[in-house]
Amino acid sequence: MSSDIREHSIMITDLAYDEGREVGSKVRPAFVVKYDNQKIAYYKITSRFNNKSDYFQSKYFEIKDWVYAHKSIIRNVFYLGLN
Repeated sequence: MSSDIREHSIMITDLAYDEGREVGSKVRPAFVVKYDNQKIAYYKITSRFNNKSDYFQSKYFEIKDWVYAHKSIIRNVFYLGLN
């Protein structure tokens, strides 16, 4: 794995779709929770919050400081998904 990956940082990577959905993946930002040089624990980041159910919205947190989080995707409001 890369030495550029750090805990509590944002990475852009190709992530597989959730189980039960179509096969494939999507390049998207993710928040790195834990990294041990072999496995990465992360939360996906999304701008599609309003079309989620109340249950799923309760599992998300708005990211307020995108300048700090990641300068390249500052155009939208993004949410951290804990599901």
